[in-house]
Amino acid sequence: MEERINFDKKRIILGILLAIVFLRLSVWFILEPERFMRNFLSSETKNVIFGIVASVFFLAGLYSIVMLLPRKCAIIICEEYIIDRSRYEAIGKIRWDEISKIQRLKKKSIQFFFKEEKRIQSPNDNLLKKFLRWAHNWEYKKSIIISSVFLECDIDTLEMKIKKAYRKSRYKKNKVLPKKPSPTQDLLNKT
Repeated sequence: MEERINFDKKRIILGILLAIVFLRLSVWFILEPERFMRNFLSSETKNVIFGIVASVFFLAGLYSIVMLLPRKCAIIICEEYIIDRSRYEAIGKIRWDEISKIQRLKKKSIQFFFKEEKRIQSPNDNLLKKFLRWAHNWEYKKSIIISSVFLECDIDTLEMKIKKAYRKSRYKKNKVLPKKPSPTQDLLNKT
């Protein structure tokens, strides 16, 4: 059985608008650093540096949110794996047997821990995807974070569906099936 969780386009549009507002504010730090001297940082140079760093971060965030607009499905949950496409930098298909632990992270996220350090980057990943993974999760080699911010369902429903599929996969893996007798064994038993 496969469950699909779609994006909420209204939330994506709201995220784009917020990223634009913060990007404009960070550009304002670059263009008029003297305006923020008393309120924020003590020198124009620090304000310009802050504005440049913030501009790069919010521009990357804006691009990553815009790239979600054409996508319909964010997460696919099956008995064998989960496919995460909920962010631009998401790694895609993750098998349940690669995961050691699943836990709730703050109010809107779920964190998956890998049994061994997983190669998160693929050869096709660009610098932006690597930067965004690092910016959202400092332990990106040991775990990934799936957020419900842009999804149609809330975090409780998402967590329930994920943990249900994870438990089901572990149960199937640990279930011991009776051995089927070999044809020679079957003949010996009849005589």
